[in-house]
Amino acid sequence: MFYNNTAFFPHSRENKFLYIGHLGGIMGDTPSYAGLCKHCGKCERICPQHIPIQKQLEEVSAVMEGRGMVVKRFAMKAVMGGAMWVLGMGGRVNRAVVGRKK
Repeated sequence: MFYNNTAFFPHSRENKFLYIGHLGGIMGDTPSYAGLCKHCGKCERICPQHIPIQKQLEEVSAVMEGRGMVVKRFAMKAVMGGAMWVLGMGGRVNRAVVGRKK
């Protein structure tokens, strides 16, 4: 889905961020991005349409991940973690200042 959207909107960075966030394992899921392909060929052997899946995954990886996916995941996870911490603490600070519980 993110790769297809990038084909339609090549200048938008949003789809790449969403790709890294969702498939990179940052939003709570197990990482499952295209660059993790082991090139074992199992998927191609059972594909009823005989799609060259390994080649397609290489293209998706090049377009969506580029170089340094590990660094991108780390940076995005740090930013997201910081944002979640701030949001979590914001509620506590608000309750302490106002003096009421939500």
